[in-house]
Amino acid sequence: MRAVEPAIAPLTSTWTRLMTSGLQANATMAEELMGFARERFERDGNFINRVADCGSTLEAIQLYGDWTVDLTRDYLTEGQRLVEIGAQLTEASVIALTRAGEAGR
Repeated sequence: MRAVEPAIAPLTSTWTRLMTSGLQANATMAEELMGFARERFERDGNFINRVADCGSTLEAIQLYGDWTVDLTRDYLTEGQRLVEIGAQLTEASVIALTRAGEAGR
């Protein structure tokens, strides 16, 4: 069995790096999403309070329109941010795996 261990050591090392990178990526994405959700909940709560304090239907309609624009902008921006984070994490994983593969040669 000892003869097999040196042969699988590079594979084990690569697998460990891949799993560690994946866990870090998940943590990074979760942190980003939780921050976004926290900000949206706060803003949505403020919106609800403002609607409740409206003096007219026209004012409420204007608030809903502003909220819809704000909501759409926020989700588009967050989607773009997640794509950027995903690209950065993927690039870092590829670099780490490439280095692991080169070290195993």
